Parts: sequence; structure tokens; C-alpha cells
Amino acid sequence: MRSTSLLFALTIGLSGVLAIPGSIARRDVDPSTCPTIRCASGTHPFFNPDTKRCSCKLNDGETICYTATSCISGTTPLWNARTESCSCVPNNTKVKERAVDPSTCPNIRCAADTTHAVYHADTKKCTCEPNTPTCSNTLFCANGAHEVSVPHSNNCTCEVDNKIPATCPLLHCINDYHMVYHPETKKCACDPDCPDLFCIAEQRPSYNPTSNSCSCQWIPGLEPTDATVTRDEPCADTVCISEKHPVFSEETKQCTCEWIPGLEPTGVPEPVSRAVVGCSGILCISEKHPVYNATSGHCECEWIAGFGPAAS
Repeated sequence: MRSTSLLFALTIGLSGVLAIPGSIARRDVDPSTCPTIRCASGTHPFFNPDTKRCSCKLNDGETICYTATSCISGTTPLWNARTESCSCVPNNTKVKERAVDPSTCPNIRCAADTTHAVYHADTKKCTCEPNTPTCSNTLFCANGAHEVSVPHSNNCTCEVDNKIPATCPLLHCINDYHMVYHPETKKCACDPDCPDLFCIAEQRPSYNPTSNSCSCQWIPGLEPTDATVTRDEPCADTVCISEKHPVFSEETKQCTCEWIPGLEPTGVPEPVSRAVVGCSGILCISEKHPVYNATSGHCECEWIAGFGPAAS
């Protein structure tokens, strides 16, 4: 019983060391390198090839295994370097351990607060790369780029993950795509500009090749006016469509959705017949509404008067 309790405590100590949450890892980083985990002093990140999970392991785990583990009679502690775990096995047991995956960077230790291990498939080597910096400026890097700190500043810029080599062909990518080099395949390809950036209905993602960054830009014709839209505090829980905002009425003591200046429709919308013909389950974009088509017998999304393409 004593040896079992000690073994359980040692197992918890070796695998459950408190991890300090880190920042989001950049794209194209092998998750087996544990880029998002930051460990306390005296421990290091470790990727378990069996569970496919990262945890913090004690640096002297093997020493503790053989010096502080009490096994029952007829058994002896055994350190498993592949999973960095300790167990009691019968005496004279020969265990054949599989080779450790080199992409997990088992032999490199990086500064826990500033860097993390990265495996390079082209060179088959691991290096310590800087952690994603904390940026004071709002920045969203494009596909194939990552944030880097500006020297002597709290701001960041976007730097490409892999520079385009001269051996890549001169590809002409279509709109919303740009060239990205993939070292794992040693090929260049046209990848989406901003696949992870989501904008409101009146904006769309825009790629800046000079800064390697993305931002949401207004769609022509849907830009707001100079009027400042204020949100009344009593109406904080009122939800309106994107072209309206909640306004509190002193007379009725209720909140209503009113048009944002400059986003009013140019004409009077046709009556919406969804309640009459059963179009309540049809969802349309904010510039359209469901209308029953008597010819087809189906509900369809039609432009609200003043919001069609001709109005842009």
C-alpha cells in the first residue's frame, strides 16, 4: 500500500506540474513542440506521443524515479524516457523502448518565458524560437506570416514565416490569394489572404502585401457617415440588425431599434409576408428579407428596397 501511494504521488508530481498559460502559437508550428505551454522553473514542456497532449515535466524526473520511488518486493522502478513516466516493474524485466520522435524536440531546453522549441522538417533539427510577443497595437497577420516585436517598442509588425525563394515560379494568384512558401513540401502555392479574419456584414477582409497584415475595410457604398452612434445604457441588452441601434424612449420607457444615420433604406421596404405564409424559419443576410414566392411555392431571400446591388 505504501509503495502504491508513493508511486501515485510521484506520477502526479511528474505529469501534473502547474503550467503557465502562454500566448497563441503562430501558424504552421508543429503542435508536438508544445508551442502554447509555458512551464514553471525546474520543469519543461513535454509532448506525450501516446496521448498526443502536452504537459510540464520535472527536469530531474528520472533521478526522482530511481531515488524516491518505493516499489513492493520483487519489483523495481523503471523510467520510461519515451513518455517521461515512472513505474514499478518486476525485477530483471527487460523493456524495449521505441525511439523518441525527434519532432518533439526531446533534447532541447528553451527559456520558458521567452522562447519555445520548434522542429524544422527541412534540416531535421530543433531550435529555440521567440514566443509570440505581447503587442500594444491591434494587428492581424495574414496567412503565412506571424507577429514580431519592434525593437525598443511595445508595437509589433507582421513578418512572413518563410521567405519566398528564388526557385519558386512567378505565380499570379487570383484576388484574395497570395503566394506562400511551404518548406515541408519545398513548393510555393497561392493561399487565401486572410482565412481566419471575420468582419461584419458591411466590411470585408483586406490584405496588405506591404505590411503582410489583414484588416476589415468598408464595402463601397456601405460606409458609415460622420455621425457618432451612441448606445443608450438602459438598452444594453437590446439587439438590433447591423444597420440599426437601440434607442431609449423617455415617453414609453422602452427601447426601440432605429436606423443608424446614413444607413437608412432609400425606399420603403415591401411588407414582409413571412408570418402569413410560414417563412419564419428562413434566415437571410441583414440586407435581405424572406418573401414567399407563389409561383415556386417556396420562401426566398430578396433584397430590401434600397439595399440591392444597384443602391451601392
